[in-house]
Amino acid sequence: MADKSRVFIIYSHGTPEHNDRVLLLAQTLRQDGVIAEVDQFHSARIVNWPDWCRQQMSHKHSDFVICVCTAEHQRQPDGNESPEQGRGAHWEIMLMQSELYARKGNSRFIPVLFDDEPESSIVEVLRGWTFCRLDRFDLAAAGYQLLYRILTGQAHVEPVSVGDLVVLPQERSTTVTAAVTTDLVDITHLPDATPDFLGRTAELATLDEAWTDAEATDALVLVAPGGTGKSSLVRRWLEGMKRERWKGAARVFGWSFYSQGTAEDRQASEEPFFAAALAFFGVTVAATASIWDKAAALARAVRAQRTLLILDGLEPLQYPPGPMAGELKAPGVQALLKALVQNGQPGLCVITTREAVGELAGHVRSTDHPHGS
Repeated sequence: MADKSRVFIIYSHGTPEHNDRVLLLAQTLRQDGVIAEVDQFHSARIVNWPDWCRQQMSHKHSDFVICVCTAEHQRQPDGNESPEQGRGAHWEIMLMQSELYARKGNSRFIPVLFDDEPESSIVEVLRGWTFCRLDRFDLAAAGYQLLYRILTGQAHVEPVSVGDLVVLPQERSTTVTAAVTTDLVDITHLPDATPDFLGRTAELATLDEAWTDAEATDALVLVAPGGTGKSSLVRRWLEGMKRERWKGAARVFGWSFYSQGTAEDRQASEEPFFAAALAFFGVTVAATASIWDKAAALARAVRAQRTLLILDGLEPLQYPPGPMAGELKAPGVQALLKALVQNGQPGLCVITTREAVGELAGHVRSTDHPHGS
């Protein structure tokens, strides 16, 4: 067995019962051979808590960081609590977000939910990653056993050795090939290009470059006033992609929100998009699944392979000009885009809109931020 794992537990201080349960989790892990650390072990000492927290969350001190998520924990980093509350939780989430951005992925942070705590309580930066639900701290319990296997590197199922390839007889059928290709592409929900569309060579080249450089570019946003041909530009580019067999895309899915209207008094819905997209990717979710659960499931499907995702005419889901101009009022699409740009993806998401997407402002490629998203 390898060296014992070092684990740091972070949580939002709540009721005494909740704090005691976090302490019990730490003590149980230690009894089971995991070097667990939690602030309650040091409550009777003089400690510089921000520095101590930063040290404990670093790779040097901890192999894993367990984040016990609650609705309280979720509210604090959103700025919905008073300045005196949740400062520790806010600080810890900032450190997590910084590391996830720097490493473009997650190999250390494990969200944990107690009992029937909803998945929406998972802090935003960890949504979409593996989480553990604990109802009791016992290796016979599925949730605790999963957590323990992750912390100790013990697989639940060992794969058999890879054998020799089986050579099968070849069958040529252009009909089957065309059918399979059609199943992997759905751009029927996008508007057609205008018949008089001409030029735009530079913009088409930018789209080609973004797709070719998809590992470095997670999303490309085309922002321009209405009627300037953004949708036609994307449709013409897709025609070129089709002629070149989609340039290595495993799946292509497009959706236009613009057809739902852009007037301020119309409430465009994101539900039809998620219903169609989840069906296209073959993802099944519970009938009671929240919009955040649907977004997380779709993000996992998109990131599982090199996908080209087109979101056309996003402005009906954005706030109009004003204090919140450009920010998304559709929580599912907001969660989907954040998951794609924060966690990275092998493909590309192309967005057309009349307003810059506020949630992506921190990921724009610039001189000060050359890598962007």
